[in-house]
Amino acid sequence: WVFHQLNEAMSMAVVDFRATRPLTRSHRSDDHLVFCAWIEGKSTISADGELPDEELAHGFCTFYGLSSGEAVQTVYEPNRPLRWVSIFLRRDRVRDVLGLDVEALPAIFRDYIVDGTPIGLRHVPLGSGASIAASQAFDCPYEGELQRLYLGAKAIEIVCAVIQSHAACNGTQGPVLRRADVEKVRLG
Repeated sequence: WVFHQLNEAMSMAVVDFRATRPLTRSHRSDDHLVFCAWIEGKSTISADGELPDEELAHGFCTFYGLSSGEAVQTVYEPNRPLRWVSIFLRRDRVRDVLGLDVEALPAIFRDYIVDGTPIGLRHVPLGSGASIAASQAFDCPYEGELQRLYLGAKAIEIVCAVIQSHAACNGTQGPVLRRADVEKVRLG
């Protein structure tokens, strides 16, 4: 687990992990939009008050924005290689970091950013561009300030791709598909 503070409002965790025993972790990310782009493996995730458990899986990005005090719980099975990139954006600074009008975002993001309306776990396919950007975060060729700048650009690239993917899968106001539903469509 390598954690990078990219600026005062955005950070990134680059994770290449294999549990040696079953491991359950609880994560709180108060007032942050969180994007987990999975490159390899899968794990189980649940949010406070949400049932049943869902999967974090390669080829998908799971995003959420929880109310203050709520947490997600992940379960890592032993001997399973896991690689993912998580991006954390402070809700009150999204406008500054992305440099865009929040009103132009799909309602699910806009409502969380402006009003704090929670976003439960959502899963969208990780497009090729976002997948490449997440993979490149693992192989950053730079150090110091150049590394921070490079990883910040990759984080923004992933966030933009996920927002676009969500809008394309669900329309800006449409129903939310769970990862299992998207898998069924892909296999059908």
